[in-house]
Amino acid sequence: MNPVTPSVTASSAPASQPGDGPPVTNLAEASQQFEAVFLRQFLGDALKPLLSATPEGEGGNAHVYQYMVTQVLSDSLAEREVFGLATLLQHQLSGFAEQDPSPSNQNNQ
Repeated sequence: MNPVTPSVTASSAPASQPGDGPPVTNLAEASQQFEAVFLRQFLGDALKPLLSATPEGEGGNAHVYQYMVTQVLSDSLAEREVFGLATLLQHQLSGFAEQDPSPSNQNNQ
């Protein structure tokens, strides 16, 4: 999973025009990544009792195994849109992208 990083800084960004929002593909990818992070936090706590019952117990390898299982499971669930959080977030944020309430745009009017 790639971290979400801004491609331009606020000071170097040109003034936005109404309707100029983030590309839909970036918004969809960011929403999916957010859902994966949310699920990772939720599943990390939910799977602790299950994964700590392994033969390794609380050893060093158990933590690595727990991290890997949680990461793969959360990424897979987010990719398949099982919970639909990414879809809801994308619809919500696409409305803001269309309205473009940025301060730089309000100063140019």
